Amino acid sequence: MTVTYIFHSGFLVETPSAVLIFDYFKDPAGVVDSLADTSKTVYFIASHRHPDHFVPQIFTIGKRFASHKFLLSHEIEKCAAYRRHAPKTDPDFHPVFLYRGDTFDDGTLRLQAFPSTDIGISSLASTDGLKIFHAGDLNLWQWKDAAPAEAVKMARGQFLACLRDIKASGVTSIDAAMYPVDPRQGNGYEDGARIFVDTFKVKHFFPMHFWNDPAKATDFAAYRNETFGEYHALTEPSDKAIIK
Repeated sequence: MTVTYIFHSGFLVETPSAVLIFDYFKDPAGVVDSLADTSKTVYFIASHRHPDHFVPQIFTIGKRFASHKFLLSHEIEKCAAYRRHAPKTDPDFHPVFLYRGDTFDDGTLRLQAFPSTDIGISSLASTDGLKIFHAGDLNLWQWKDAAPAEAVKMARGQFLACLRDIKASGVTSIDAAMYPVDPRQGNGYEDGARIFVDTFKVKHFFPMHFWNDPAKATDFAAYRNETFGEYHALTEPSDKAIIK
């Protein structure tokens, strides 16, 4: 498996049988262009409608590949960008819209849609015996330095409830996880990452959504689990990790 950082929360994950493109937003290094000759199905997965996680350009990009599919959070169908730019009259355009709790399975990829603490979904992709989690905007958004104590408590409760739902589906370990580590939160920005890796025994962790502060996001000592897992600092577009 190869994990390549595209930008922000965007990643390209290639396995022996499939190519997964999560939350494509911008591609300053032309990562997706490097796939021009792939014979694998390319899956475009968008966790929610926020413009730093979904752009309708993926529909044009997808046409470059002989086999491609769009797996989108359900609320994207109603957003302005989708309504204006989706090629709905194209007879070959068949996006799949996923609600929390839904599962897509075409025999090559199984994608489970899970809750998020924001709009949309988080998701677990299973292919070639690998479990690959993309959080979308699922995180412990507590903003301790600015929010009142009751709001911080509510944020934590909502986050833990999402993790319970994921765990209740049978998820106990994850091979690779892409997860927000956003230093804008200030004090406790790493709390969500620490709880997540402890809960799901993440084997390979990739921080994302760190905006202009990759140094803090990759300060793994702040949230690393010392007993298991590897932590990967992919901070420049096209940085990649090869996992054997």
